[in-house]
Amino acid sequence: MVEITLGTTRLEEHINIFNCTNIRDPPASVACRQCLQIGCSWSPNGCTWANAGERNESVCQKVESGLNSTGPEIFSVSPNVVSFYGKNHAELSGRNLAGVTRVRIQANMDCKWQESPVWSNTGTSLTFRIPSAASKGAVQVCVVLSDNSCHGDATITYQSLPSCSGITPKSSWILTYHTHESFGAPSREVLLRVVNETLPCSNITYHPDPEFTSFTTVNIQGGVRVTMQKKADELEIQPEELSVWGIHEGKEHPCEMETTESTNHFFICEIQTPQTIAFKELKIKFGQKTVTLKSASWALILLVLLLIPFIVVLVAIVYCNKQKKLTAQMNKRMEELELDVRNDIRQGFVDLQTEKADLMENVGTIPFLDYKHFASRIFFPENDLLMKACIKDIGQDCQAEPA
Repeated sequence: MVEITLGTTRLEEHINIFNCTNIRDPPASVACRQCLQIGCSWSPNGCTWANAGERNESVCQKVESGLNSTGPEIFSVSPNVVSFYGKNHAELSGRNLAGVTRVRIQANMDCKWQESPVWSNTGTSLTFRIPSAASKGAVQVCVVLSDNSCHGDATITYQSLPSCSGITPKSSWILTYHTHESFGAPSREVLLRVVNETLPCSNITYHPDPEFTSFTTVNIQGGVRVTMQKKADELEIQPEELSVWGIHEGKEHPCEMETTESTNHFFICEIQTPQTIAFKELKIKFGQKTVTLKSASWALILLVLLLIPFIVVLVAIVYCNKQKKLTAQMNKRMEELELDVRNDIRQGFVDLQTEKADLMENVGTIPFLDYKHFASRIFFPENDLLMKACIKDIGQDCQAEPA
């Protein structure tokens, strides 16, 4: 709107301003007339500014006659091999396509056809939708003008339905899944979207985020070799999933990952630098998360190394004290056990002497009873040979006849 005020007089006028180069609607004859109506001019390349082309309506008549003299031609259709579900965005390229309004698709032995509307028509290429089909096979494609005439010839082949057999990797870190249910390694189903259909696929499991513990650096020719330690997990992270930078004096140096030597416990990368740099900090990015690692100071490492001998000595002292206590307890227990055995033998001998005394009164004979024989009978009640050997060892003749 343009507004002009002269004293108490106020003039207003609404003016529509158009961009001439935006007039591209097919067919070309229609675009030509729209171009001239808004004050632009028509050139062989399309609608342009008024001083760069013709503004006479006769130029639009020439465009119409040119369309009528030469029909559309099809050069290619991409893609030309699709599944039963078809394709939402297919591109057809050719010549003299400005007047095309629809794309017709018809099977070789079928009297019926399907038509798809056209959009994004530039005169040499257009976009359309390939409809779904009920069976495999090749179909013919032609372009339709406003008079319902079909021009050109191309082929589209329908193949079997796609399927999802699995995904790799089957796990991911938890940071990509922001819900309260994400704790405890949740499993979620993956669906495959094909055109307007949804196909089931396998599941993906979410595990805790990877945990990098430390890193070490080694100076090599032309750079620095960095080894990053990581706790073992079930994520199966690949080196190409990581982005690593070494930080020195606030400047980031990219680190190229090595795929051959990396494992689930550590990753290796190299920083190309002409100077010898001691990197104290490392930035690691995986997914949308970035973590920072700092190298352990030499003072802390030295302190740990000094503490190790003291810890070993302390453990040895505690172990020796426990061994001494255990040995003393075992000796005491053995003494008590030996004392109990002796008391049992003595009590048994006394009881046996009492029984033999009763027997002597009843029978009138004096039985031979020796304490050593009694002990041997207690320890070797059935094995006479072993008993004789033991008695012989202690100096008693087992072969002598009693007097």
